[in-house]
Amino acid sequence: MTLIKYQHPALECEENDDKNFIMVPGKNIVCSKCEGFGQHDRRDIDTSKLIDSMIEDGDYDGIEAYHNGSYDQICTNCKGNKVVLEPDWESLPEWAKKAITSWEQSERESKEYERQEKAMGA
Repeated sequence: MTLIKYQHPALECEENDDKNFIMVPGKNIVCSKCEGFGQHDRRDIDTSKLIDSMIEDGDYDGIEAYHNGSYDQICTNCKGNKVVLEPDWESLPEWAKKAITSWEQSERESKEYERQEKAMGA
């Protein structure tokens, strides 16, 4: 079992010695950024129109290399491991679950209130 540092603003309280983190067991899940491939497209290539330029120049080798993953980069989220360690929600202490749930509900209510104010022109 691997313990990981779980941070959340709701965890800053007397029960946690005014720290905003606790150590909890972690579990491996498939990386959501690379979907378990360990690498992903380079966004700078997509936004720079490099592929459009390759097409215009007739660089078919470059286009094929791009589609075969030659320009991909190691995933910045999982560092190529294909999985990431995530806190096991069920292992959190009850006081932490309640604090986080309450904090998230309060945040949703605040955002909804702000949205309503904007809609009314305030």
